[in-house]
Amino acid sequence: MNKLIQKVVIVSDSHSHHELLDLIKDWEAKIDTCEILYIHAGDSCARYEDQLDGWLSVKGNMDYLDSLPFYRIIPLYKHKLFMTHGHLYNMNTINQIMKENDCDICVTGHTHVPSNQVINGKYYLNPGSIVRPRFMSSKQYILLYIYEDGSMKIKNKLIEEIM
Repeated sequence: MNKLIQKVVIVSDSHSHHELLDLIKDWEAKIDTCEILYIHAGDSCARYEDQLDGWLSVKGNMDYLDSLPFYRIIPLYKHKLFMTHGHLYNMNTINQIMKENDCDICVTGHTHVPSNQVINGKYYLNPGSIVRPRFMSSKQYILLYIYEDGSMKIKNKLIEEIM
């Protein structure tokens, strides 16, 4: 049996709705007993670091915390993830950074539109927005499941499912 090793909860563009971040963390922690990593692709609008407690985050164009980096490289089980908000780097730059760091997963936010694509064996994920979706999309986030053999499963989770 292919054992679940890690779950990555991916959100973006929460725009000061810090209570919703806590709700998501509490909900997802109840479901799976594997290691869970919570990542935020920017525009949390947090003014204090404790408002992002438990979340690895990057700085978006609407963020105030100077302590947040503009991008992160995050090692995952058998994978490596590159995360940035999406307002500073074009696809050429993103792909170059991913190549230099041997990343096979890219997470961005900024557009408020969810997107899951696989291009040349690399995963490009955008969870959309958990509070302000655009272009007829829904309030949602992404669950990335990583299994013992290195395979992955991606699921979009609607906010209404946890309310």
